[in-house]
Amino acid sequence: MPDDVYGVNTPRAYHHGDLRRALVEAGFEILEAEGREALTLRSVSDRTGVSKMAPYRHFADKSALLTAIGQHGFVLLRDRLKRVDEGADPRKALVDLATAHIEFAIEHPDLFRLMFGPDPQIGGDQADLTDNPDTAFGILARRIRQVFPKAEIGVATLSCWSFVHGLATLAIDRRLRPPPEDLQAVARGAAAFLIGRLADSSNSSNPQEHG
Repeated sequence: MPDDVYGVNTPRAYHHGDLRRALVEAGFEILEAEGREALTLRSVSDRTGVSKMAPYRHFADKSALLTAIGQHGFVLLRDRLKRVDEGADPRKALVDLATAHIEFAIEHPDLFRLMFGPDPQIGGDQADLTDNPDTAFGILARRIRQVFPKAEIGVATLSCWSFVHGLATLAIDRRLRPPPEDLQAVARGAAAFLIGRLADSSNSSNPQEHG
């Protein structure tokens, strides 16, 4: 699903195919344009042009729909990270990944809050920082393993993840003081600073083969 789907705010008729996906896409559009309170099973049925009861074939209630939207948000984030995960320099790649994650949050704050909210079903198997390339976390974890020594992977992962998620949350909640004119530039600068300092300190104090 292309990123520009978030800018769509017009009803569209559903004709045939994957109704569940169409309902999730409609839910994305409503979430982005009108907020979480406007998102209901009735509103997605109106947007897709199906009967009021049709969404209940796929979602028991609004909570189930929100879970599906949040899960698909992780797919969008993964695809976003894959697009920037390039180059032979793992440290630069890790900075690019951190920046892209924060930019994703800035561009889609309501979706980001849903994805990382209290519902444990939304994160699901995405929550483990493994090398699985099919998850957003796995992409980040692979680069962390290339930058830091094996003995420090755990603390490095926690540090990088805390930074990425913390700065993203501060940005979308408008808690940064003074408010930066260019959040993307701030995100990249902060990511480069933190990752560079962590990596330099790690490599100088405990040089060994990386994972």
